[in-house]
Amino acid sequence: MKKIIVVAIVMGLVSTNSVFAGPFTISNVTCTDNIGNVLCNTFIDDVRAKLKQVETDINKGLPPVDGERYANGMANSAVLTSKGLGVDYASNIKLFTVGGSAGIAIDAGANGLSGMNSGAATLSGLGGSFSGVLGLNLGIFPMPRLGLIDFKRMVVFLNIGYVNVGSLVGKAMGEGGSVSGSLTTVGLNARYRVIPEVSFLPFGLFAWSGLDVTSGINYSSMKIQLTAEFAESLNEDLGSGVTMSGNYNGTLTFGPDLGILTVPVDVSSGIRVLNIFRLYAGLGIDLNLGYSEIAAKVPGKVSGSLSGMGGSGTVSADAGLDLSAKGAADYLAMRFFSGIQLDFSVLNIFMQYNTAITSGTHGVSMGARVYW
Repeated sequence: MKKIIVVAIVMGLVSTNSVFAGPFTISNVTCTDNIGNVLCNTFIDDVRAKLKQVETDINKGLPPVDGERYANGMANSAVLTSKGLGVDYASNIKLFTVGGSAGIAIDAGANGLSGMNSGAATLSGLGGSFSGVLGLNLGIFPMPRLGLIDFKRMVVFLNIGYVNVGSLVGKAMGEGGSVSGSLTTVGLNARYRVIPEVSFLPFGLFAWSGLDVTSGINYSSMKIQLTAEFAESLNEDLGSGVTMSGNYNGTLTFGPDLGILTVPVDVSSGIRVLNIFRLYAGLGIDLNLGYSEIAAKVPGKVSGSLSGMGGSGTVSADAGLDLSAKGAADYLAMRFFSGIQLDFSVLNIFMQYNTAITSGTHGVSMGARVYW
């Protein structure tokens, strides 16, 4: 029965910084026998003590967890996974761009990445996303200037991404388990070049990209449910020739359910070197609204039998673990990002690093785009 540490593997994704003692419980222990309850009355205290010891042993194997912290971490990670997927911060787009990219992000916990390396902290949240993007320079339309706004300097991006998690990893669960759910990313953003590019050397050998301001509206959702059936055995000697044997059967249910609406405001700039390398960086502020819920339940039943004293009996009990919690992404988050882009005339390949300064969340996005 101690092999229920399969639960610990899942909960190990949560956090080992906060204290949440004894989440696994065995309760409502009952016993009946065929000799006038003599067997049960004599050994019921021993049965309860053995089950209590099992409960204690399992809790020792489980990491201390804070479900709310994990719910918050998953939400912050989901926000950061989409950064870089829906906006091209470096290219000079005259007509259009189209491409695809993917991103991952982790909430490394209170001690950050260095704490993870030293074993002082574990993951508080993680996220992943994939998206296709289409961008259009509004200058291709006959639009007059609007005050100080020159639409030839504005590129509007639409990005959409959807991943069926069950189809992607469901088979990896094997018998007795399943994964269902999806990852969704949608965004509509506009990049405006406030200060145009300035070239310092001929033939594109070195140039400053100017100054861009980017904003829009983005939505990220993660709805994943993992279920796994398990059965563990229990065999105990209660003394005086009486033995207890039994099984613990349960169903593990685990997964996040979150939806975050984000309004970002980014200011970015960069340089172009040898007409191929583009380096860029920026600061951003995100206004985040939405919800984040984590399901982490292991309801089950303990059923067993007693034998001895010339009779036999049955033992039953309720057992389970429930670490479900609710949280949210940081309402107002400050972000830094930097990236490198290889520009091959009409094709660019990029990698971008993102970090949320306020939450300690880190992410990387990469992809390729065709542009003109």
